[in-house]
Amino acid sequence: MSRRFARLVELSGLPPVRLHDLRHLAATLALLAGHDIKVVQEKLGHSSRQITSDTYTSVLPEMMRAEAESVMAVVPRDIPFEERTALAIPESAWLNGVAVFFAHGARQSGDTWAVGAQPQPGADVLGVIGLTGRGQDDAANAAVRWIRDHSTANELELVRVENVNDQYPEEQRADFPLVRLTVARTARRTPNRRQKVA
Repeated sequence: MSRRFARLVELSGLPPVRLHDLRHLAATLALLAGHDIKVVQEKLGHSSRQITSDTYTSVLPEMMRAEAESVMAVVPRDIPFEERTALAIPESAWLNGVAVFFAHGARQSGDTWAVGAQPQPGADVLGVIGLTGRGQDDAANAAVRWIRDHSTANELELVRVENVNDQYPEEQRADFPLVRLTVARTARRTPNRRQKVA
């Protein structure tokens, strides 16, 4: 089997690699993919986790970096933005004291984004912000902060945020964040039905 493998490698034009090297590659990829080191140890048949850890120490810094980044990804970052058009939620968007609308962003160029709020995709834009960020997550975080700031200033409450990026084809998702937001009027802002409308 080893001779046959060596011949296939030779015919492929790849750099020399041994059949045993595939074992190391599989273990390295498993660790980088986030598999528990105990699981990898058992797959390889090592007698202890320490042997696996010692053998793949070069992979561990990359794993630690990836883990740190994944933890940081869930921590909301304060992304500065500029309000280009003030947000105005029309009365027609409210139903029983609740308004649902979308913050739809688009990469304009490089790391510059524009995010607009709409009551539904394709409807008139209720407001627009611009920002410079590192990607889709920054645009989504800025949109949430924009709506939260608007809600606080207008005695509203941001009650739900949903990432709905799965509505885009996968190859487009890096350039188009889409967030559905639910805002509620607080008790002080809910119109009193008994009051006469002027």
